Amino acid sequence: MFNSYGSTTKPSAGNSGSQVSKPNTGNQGQETQPSQPAYSKNYVKLPAGYLEAVKNANCEKTSVPDSLIIKGTEENIFHSESKADDDMKINSERLTPAQELEINDFALRLINNVRLQNNQSPWYYTQESQHVANRVAYLYEQDGKGLSTWHDDKALNQVDSEFGIHTAELMGGDNVNYKEDYLHTMTDLKHAVYNDVVGMLFSTVELRHAQIMLTYNSIDHPETTYFGFSVSWQERNKDGHQEHSDHFIAY
Repeated sequence: MFNSYGSTTKPSAGNSGSQVSKPNTGNQGQETQPSQPAYSKNYVKLPAGYLEAVKNANCEKTSVPDSLIIKGTEENIFHSESKADDDMKINSERLTPAQELEINDFALRLINNVRLQNNQSPWYYTQESQHVANRVAYLYEQDGKGLSTWHDDKALNQVDSEFGIHTAELMGGDNVNYKEDYLHTMTDLKHAVYNDVVGMLFSTVELRHAQIMLTYNSIDHPETTYFGFSVSWQERNKDGHQEHSDHFIAY
């Protein structure tokens, strides 16, 4: 289970998303102008030694040194990428086609960059892979399943049967303590996806999800692995709260 807080936070000074203050004009009585964020693209950096440690690890229970896990978590902090993202209102359960393309492009940028660091071929997004991911989310909702109940094998097996594929699912989401949807903007959703990816790569519990992200290639066509991202919701999970689950589907 991976915690993923979707609310936007202002980046701290000193990183690529730091806030830049306007220089003092010398008028001490003048009200200070609000700082402007320095937008840039997000990536995930793998600490030196991490890949070698993962290759030698028991992925069912992490045996990567805690120092590398902590470093990976501390060095990879999300920052807003654009004012357009900040201003773009979304319904994460019903994204528009343009919004689906935007968030999948973001997720693949993160995933394919770490795969490149591991000398692995990229995953690819298509309209069909989006349809597969959306179908997964729909069946999760029909079954009343999500992050708090973990993978819905029934839904995944049904999707495999319907599309004639073999899916691998990585799943993230919030920490199931929220009573209301907090994914209001594209920045919020990108923040959630970023934290999902970082949480899966740098887990203190297991590294199976990291292994899939770093090394998985399609069983059906290893030369071209397709990918789609979707979000499912439960109005009331087992704890009585709303719950969003993020589905990263590769096949």
